Amino acid sequence: MAFISISHKAIIDAHITLKPTYFTVNGNQASRTQFPLQNCFAITVHKSQGLTLPKISAFQFFAPGQVYVALSRASSWDAVEIPMLNKKAFLVDKSVIEEYERLENIAETHQL
Repeated sequence: MAFISISHKAIIDAHITLKPTYFTVNGNQASRTQFPLQNCFAITVHKSQGLTLPKISAFQFFAPGQVYVALSRASSWDAVEIPMLNKKAFLVDKSVIEEYERLENIAETHQL
């Protein structure tokens, strides 16, 4: 049994069967036990700009615009995983809101 610590202080109780392999090297008995691990990688939102990623796991955003950048890196919604949704993750720069309001006012006054 292995206990693996992951983010958000959660623990996975994984039952892994470890099977040693016995063999001989230069006439000496030896054994090897392999752990079934899967390769993975993680990058920051900033480093992902311009990339298309096979899977997105979105959590812990701390700057305005990061959610948009992260979600736009996925090729489809099936590739997006949001383990915990917190509205604080969707930070928006106040100057962007003000600019949208300014543009909406211009559009309303100059309707065709």
